Amino acid sequence: MPTSPSGRVVIFDFDGTLADTWRDLAAALNRTLADAGLAPVEGPQVKAWIGDGALKLLANALPELERAPERLESHYERFRSHYDRCCLDTTDLYPGMARCLETLSGETLAVLSNKPARFLHRIIDGLGLKSVFGAVLGGDTLAIRKPDPA
Repeated sequence: MPTSPSGRVVIFDFDGTLADTWRDLAAALNRTLADAGLAPVEGPQVKAWIGDGALKLLANALPELERAPERLESHYERFRSHYDRCCLDTTDLYPGMARCLETLSGETLAVLSNKPARFLHRIIDGLGLKSVFGAVLGGDTLAIRKPDPA
């Protein structure tokens, strides 16, 4: 990762900080729930669950019996498939973030998110931000993930 003249690195979270992603996450989540014959969840609840990664988001929305590891994995695979198709439908930068990133263009910028790297890279590229960040780390990039202090 190239360093800025100041030596500073500015690290951004992604969902709910740089980009408004909740509608696409909710769409994928509700399609996954519908596949299982379960009731959809409302927007405010989905917003409250975002931030700890897609698997935790899904687990929060499922009834307890559906959270068993063998059941959760099949739901998670369907969620990823749905999200893959809709992750850029409504996702956009929050107002003012493009200007913020432009203002910080002389610094080394990075993204650290719990979003799986495959989606994070795809969305950043789809928003035209690929060249903005010196590093992009998803929730599955390293052996540990935020909020782990390491």
